[in-house]
Amino acid sequence: MTPPKLGNYKFTPLILAILGLAYLLQLMRPALAKVIQEKFGFDTHDFMFITDITVITLLFWLYESWLWKIPVFNVLVEVPNISGRYEGRIEPTSEQGIPKRCTLEIEQSASSLSVCCWFEKDDGTEPTASTSEEATVYRKKNGNFEVSFQYVNSGGGVKGSLDMHRGFNVLEVVQDESSRVLTGEYVNVRIPPSCGGMGVKLVSGKLKRKF
Repeated sequence: MTPPKLGNYKFTPLILAILGLAYLLQLMRPALAKVIQEKFGFDTHDFMFITDITVITLLFWLYESWLWKIPVFNVLVEVPNISGRYEGRIEPTSEQGIPKRCTLEIEQSASSLSVCCWFEKDDGTEPTASTSEEATVYRKKNGNFEVSFQYVNSGGGVKGSLDMHRGFNVLEVVQDESSRVLTGEYVNVRIPPSCGGMGVKLVSGKLKRKF
């Protein structure tokens, strides 16, 4: 029987980790209570259960936000860390389409991710951001990972500029010891619609939040 899934978390290791942490806190409780009583002067007997919950919640928040990205701690999640700033190009399939530079940034926690894209504009001005409404990374049947996201771009807001539109991208994660590349396809519902190929390479772990 396959155990249930909790988002990107592995069910059995997560439950074992929580139970193990709770047991460890039980063992540490007498020493912790003594320190608190000596330092702050009050009896913690009636509050230790709340303290256990607080500690577990805090540690889970730290793990969800940062600790899972450390290789030794990532045993509880099923997906890789693909956060960072990527740069590359899109290649439209239409004859009128022109290849353009693009930038993609991924912000990721252990259970979720968000994506922002910027595509080079013909007039050289700063492009508006295409921001994901839904985004996920998952393992395919062949064992490779893929990231897909649906995005919305509010457009330029000026007559003749980029119109508001939505789009969808599916990109495969190709990674080795020295590089990480996302490659796949995109489609949008601009006027007229456009589709094509997209390939970007990781250039930094830090986000700039701009093109």
